Amino acid sequence: MNKHMTPTIQIDKRIPLLKRGASSGRPPKYPFGEMKVGHSFEVSKADSNRVRQSAFAYGKTHNMKFATRMQATGLLRVWRIK
Repeated sequence: MNKHMTPTIQIDKRIPLLKRGASSGRPPKYPFGEMKVGHSFEVSKADSNRVRQSAFAYGKTHNMKFATRMQATGLLRVWRIK
């Protein structure tokens, strides 16, 4: 193949567009979508910053609110509050 030629890409026809969320992307790491108001879960202190950021971002996108508190056990607890 000449170095100035671009590779051929096949164009497909009549392939329906997948609905959002229909892809087999990676499963969620935290159960925010399954939580009802009053539900909570714990994670290790090592994951605390990541979980706080994830909870805030998920809540903003899905009109939910979460609260987090470090427990005496050294684990972070996350509550759904709205």
